[in-house]
Amino acid sequence: MTLSNACRAGLLALSVIATPASARDETQGNPVGTAPGPLDGNWRVTRADDPFDAALMLMQIQQDGRRIEGDYVLFQPFCGIDLPPAAAGAESCEFDGVSEDVTGRVRGGRATIVFRPGADELPHRLIIPAKPSNGRLEGRYLAPGEGVGIAVRLSRPPE
Repeated sequence: MTLSNACRAGLLALSVIATPASARDETQGNPVGTAPGPLDGNWRVTRADDPFDAALMLMQIQQDGRRIEGDYVLFQPFCGIDLPPAAAGAESCEFDGVSEDVTGRVRGGRATIVFRPGADELPHRLIIPAKPSNGRLEGRYLAPGEGVGIAVRLSRPPE
């Protein structure tokens, strides 16, 4: 059975909110008894140069050694990611509210996280350091076929 995008987004949000504090790691919200990787947990993705700090997406990641899997949900500014921050978010967007799975690998100190939001299922990528610095990650978003990308920042969402 396939969940609708709205249901997946709701479940992702509830998984962050509904986990009892006694069953969470104090810093990352991981279930007790697991050995989380440094990327394990919830992440908020924004453009690095956005003075409004508008969330492009939220991700919930489980890292097992070099393997990464999880879920994401996209927000309206995502479609304008290649526009100046002041102009992003004004256009209508087929990706608004899209929620699916992410997959990825850690290699050579970098993590590549892949998600496929479009009907064409082409891979969109986040390239980030494999370990956060001060709870943040500075990396790049690459649309399908891009080699340079857009600078993004990943940080832990507020509780």
